Amino acid sequence: MSSTAESQPLSGDHPITSLEQDRLGYAPFARAIAKAIAFGKSGEGLVLALHGPWGSGKTSAVNLIEQALPEHQKGVPVDSRIIVVRFNPWWFSERQDLARTFFMELSASLGGDVPDKIRNGLKAVARHVSGATDLVGGLLSLLPAGELANTVLGEVVALAGKGLDENRSLDDDRNDLCKALKEQGRRILVLIDDIDRLPADEARQIFRLVKSVADLPNVTYLLIFDRAVAARAFQSEQTAEGPEWLEKIVQASFDLPPVNRLALREMLFAALTGALGQVDIPDQGRWSRLFLNIIDPCLRTPRDVVRLVNVLSVSYPAVADEVDFADFLALETLRIFEPALYAVIRDSATEITGLQSDRRDRQDTSIGDRLLGAMQESRRSTLKSGLEVLFPRLEGVWGNRSYSGDFMRGWDQQRRCCVPRRFPAYFTFSIGEEVIPRGDLQQVLAALNDSGRAEAIIMEYASCPLRAGGTRASLLLEELRTAAAGMAASQAQGIVRSVLHAGDGFLTPEDESKGMLPVPQVWFVGFLIQELLERVEPEHRYSLLAEAVQGSPSLRSMAWVVMALSRQYGRHTEEPERNRPPTLSEDEVIALEAVLVERLSSEAREGRLLELPTPISHMVTWSDLAGTDVVREWLNSHLETDHDVVRVARALTSTDLHKAGDDPTWHENPRVNRKNLEPLVDFDRLLARLDAVEPTADADGKAIIDRFRRGLASRDFPG
Repeated sequence: MSSTAESQPLSGDHPITSLEQDRLGYAPFARAIAKAIAFGKSGEGLVLALHGPWGSGKTSAVNLIEQALPEHQKGVPVDSRIIVVRFNPWWFSERQDLARTFFMELSASLGGDVPDKIRNGLKAVARHVSGATDLVGGLLSLLPAGELANTVLGEVVALAGKGLDENRSLDDDRNDLCKALKEQGRRILVLIDDIDRLPADEARQIFRLVKSVADLPNVTYLLIFDRAVAARAFQSEQTAEGPEWLEKIVQASFDLPPVNRLALREMLFAALTGALGQVDIPDQGRWSRLFLNIIDPCLRTPRDVVRLVNVLSVSYPAVADEVDFADFLALETLRIFEPALYAVIRDSATEITGLQSDRRDRQDTSIGDRLLGAMQESRRSTLKSGLEVLFPRLEGVWGNRSYSGDFMRGWDQQRRCCVPRRFPAYFTFSIGEEVIPRGDLQQVLAALNDSGRAEAIIMEYASCPLRAGGTRASLLLEELRTAAAGMAASQAQGIVRSVLHAGDGFLTPEDESKGMLPVPQVWFVGFLIQELLERVEPEHRYSLLAEAVQGSPSLRSMAWVVMALSRQYGRHTEEPERNRPPTLSEDEVIALEAVLVERLSSEAREGRLLELPTPISHMVTWSDLAGTDVVREWLNSHLETDHDVVRVARALTSTDLHKAGDDPTWHENPRVNRKNLEPLVDFDRLLARLDAVEPTADADGKAIIDRFRRGLASRDFPG
């Protein structure tokens, strides 16, 4: 079945504007607040606050409060009713001094509803608060279009021309303004909305502004913001002010009532029908379980509903004939609100789709553990139940139930996501594989602060191939490099320790660049380590590196980093690298080289050096730091026994990749660079020993010797 609705525009985040539009149960609350304001004590300044989480409909509630005010002023002459002034600082955020903008907006909005004394008093206070030298130029760039803008601009031009009266103080002008407000007797309600959308410094500016004018006679302020966001705004500033300070200026606070769950569901169903038309849900039992366990718990605010419907209006129509709507809605809900869990599902098709194949498959619970690990602990029970509905194979992972092939045929007809060939259609509109979602990356960054988890994380990414070639480990490496620039020192220190420990996990053969001039993947790992180190406090850098060089299993990455730091001082190179300030002092670099020499010597003594990946690079590094004679003596000592001779031949043979003609396939060729390796080993003796060993070598030994000789004969590396 396909949807019957025509393509609908994306729904904007538009608050309701009248009591008749209320579907969330806010109208009684709005009428109560409006009544409190209307019958509040006159003559004194008052500051009220309306709290609610982001996206809960605070602006809608404020609109209803404004709409309800006339209901409680029916016996009051129109020209004596409360004047409502709305100021939204978010419109002016990052463009102009908010204090100055506030006074000018207030003065202009009051217009002819108040005497000139009040309007002139506001202008005078504005001049004292901010001055008027650059007022005109600044406001030209920020004013919204329309009549109000023209009015404000006219006021600003007049104000700028007058300048400050040097004989009057702020107290003088403020006292005159208070006197004028008392004399005219008419009350003013100032609504300040969207404070929680502002950057922390601007939010604090608004609160301080209100504090400075909180006691203006006959003026009531209603501040609308998320209490938690406001608290964080003050916590981010190293001052004595804090949430407690904010509470001192607010005489009464009101929390937006919880959204009626039934009303929120009706809002979702109405929005889905408007965006998609009628959709087919053949199995109402499955639908109810998916809705109650996955979809409904994720929708906590009206904005959540808007986000989900907007996504579906884009992603669903193109695949409507290829997916089950209930499954698709559940997975899209997870994509938006549970990105970590969604990522595990997306990358685990072979483990969660289809049927359990044998006993070994039933005993493998690793996918179940990964799924549970990606869930918030408070939601594990319901999400687990929902996933078992989506992917029945999980009922065998978490329980004992299994299904026959007859079930799979039925699921295939229903185009459900648990069918392997149907699974990809559900992810057509997911974030492309060339990037790692921000939510995933944040979780990885948090996990990498624990060096014990780093290796598993990198291995997991390295096990996920990309269609274009390589693995997701290369994407993670680039994302980490991008994130490094904005890291705090404490976070960078934890993550660099993890990468120093597990960096070689990024060095997969699939991610190595190919072509005439390949750039080794170890370079990019080294760049990441250097960039992270630059975020770490200088006094901690050497100890981090020395500890890693001594014991990290990622020796190739460690060796590259040490040599890169040495080149910053021109050591072991013709000229120093001058593209960045040195990471360590030169004495620390020399000490670190000594640590690396001891590590390489230990690997050689213990017989591991020849077995390491890329042993040639380690021998060259050891030679650069300890001298050619040391390495040559060690390597030649391995020509005594037949077994060691074969090991040396294998270690000295590298691999080159090339394409032949129009063939797109990469082919491997052995390479032995005798010219570069001659200082490290007696090639004549090595060749003679191989001639002697070959007749009695086993099949593996003969293959290694043959590969060595073919590499030696390569045209690219003349012997």
